[in-house]
Amino acid sequence: MPSVLDHSLEFPSLESPANLLPEDTLFLASFAFDPNLDNWRETLEEYEISEVGGDYAVEDLNDAIESLEYELDISGLPTATQHSGFDFFIDLGIEVVDELTGVDLERDFFDYLEGAISLAGWDFSFDEYGGIDEDYPPSVVLLLPYKGGGEDALPDAIDELIEAAEDTQDIRFESVDVGADRDALVFYTDGEDYSPGYALSDGYLIFGLHEDSLAETVDLQRGRGDSLDRNPEYQRAVGRLSADGHALGYLDLNEIIREADPYDLEIYANGEYVDGQEILQASIAAVAAQYTLGTAGEDGLDRYVVVLTLFPD
Repeated sequence: MPSVLDHSLEFPSLESPANLLPEDTLFLASFAFDPNLDNWRETLEEYEISEVGGDYAVEDLNDAIESLEYELDISGLPTATQHSGFDFFIDLGIEVVDELTGVDLERDFFDYLEGAISLAGWDFSFDEYGGIDEDYPPSVVLLLPYKGGGEDALPDAIDELIEAAEDTQDIRFESVDVGADRDALVFYTDGEDYSPGYALSDGYLIFGLHEDSLAETVDLQRGRGDSLDRNPEYQRAVGRLSADGHALGYLDLNEIIREADPYDLEIYANGEYVDGQEILQASIAAVAAQYTLGTAGEDGLDRYVVVLTLFPD
């Protein structure tokens, strides 16, 4: 379809992180983005807050900013004018974080990112009804590739954010060896099996739901274990997609069907109920999807591709 986007943003082609994820990964969602905030400012500045939000939008916004300064005990936040565009919110957010933590998110964080983000999960435990068993937390990771210099700058910025969180919240982070370039930092939640944290390893900033997910991702990065890119069904689905996409999704439908409540998948046919779960398990494998921005090609067309693989091996 013709692209409706008119912007100054620059989206890099997306590389799948499947080699960093285990072979039994249940889902993967990856997106390219422009980490250059100046490009976002240029794109958003033409949309004036007063035109989009109405006559009192700017006044209400400035009242909210004043209240925020009072609640957070900070000062010097920018105020909007009648001609402020939506780029104002970028600078407002950066200034709030800077006042609270001393971290300039643009200089200390975004400037080091490559422009891709991926969310993936595996090791989901399901109860007898097909729902997620909350007693056994799954492995979920968020992956951000970074540029040279990020291995030093990003930990400094994140550690400053963590220190600010520890000062205001009743949480304490601990150093844990997960096999990465440096110790991971995680915090343990009271009465829960979750231990959210982050690690840096070989060009990736990795956030995980618990330390085991961080360790497994690092192991795969080091070539230890079987990764998703070796999964035949993943290869079969993603192999039908082009190499220049800006968004990628993958879902192991067969695993979801296998863990679903059988009663929910019963099929009524010829006057009786039959085992729909068995039929679907033998028929449906996985689904992959890709989105490519029209700015990537000469024809200016956005492209959407969905691949459904059938009859798993």
